[in-house]
Amino acid sequence: MSEAVAIWDQRYATGDGGAYDPWLERWKAILVGHGDRALELGCGVGYDTEVLTSWGLEVTALDVSQVAVGRSKRRNPGVLHRVMDLREIDRLEGGFAVVVASLSLHYFRREETISIFQSIHRLLNPDGVLAFRVNAYDDVESGAPRDASSWQRVSVHGVSKQFFTVEKLATVLRGQWQIVSQEKLTTLRYGHRKSFFEVLARKHIK
Repeated sequence: MSEAVAIWDQRYATGDGGAYDPWLERWKAILVGHGDRALELGCGVGYDTEVLTSWGLEVTALDVSQVAVGRSKRRNPGVLHRVMDLREIDRLEGGFAVVVASLSLHYFRREETISIFQSIHRLLNPDGVLAFRVNAYDDVESGAPRDASSWQRVSVHGVSKQFFTVEKLATVLRGQWQIVSQEKLTTLRYGHRKSFFEVLARKHIK
């Protein structure tokens, strides 16, 4: 993982992925109003952190890259930031109304991914909401394999990535989440077309 962290540090030292995509705006009415604490997983340089803060949420922002966290801190000086691998989030105290993860949950093995989603479920309040985006199976420009049905990760420019299918999403969400919306969309990322799933889900308690 240290090699991948070094790659992310270098990327964040030289750029930020291009123009900000204000993807959270469409979900504002759902994300705001049922609690004031939000957790952002993979905050990058802090664009989504800034949006959540502007809505009056008390944000905790995490990223594995110290460079990214430093840049987000400068953008959002009043926000609690932590440098943390997402596989370690089970160490956090719960009580969050919202968890947001934009293109940060597709770097892990099957068992790790399932464990991260279980941790997110624990960290959320009973009526909590998770909004996330992950690589889609046809994201060819970002390195998606011809057959993305396997959970075997693909190394793209030194970083191991997962590419999600509908079946993979069902694996990580089954039984614990009420799906509010699940769409396959496209945007521009680092100057290239990116295909991804955007999901909004409520915590489900059996």
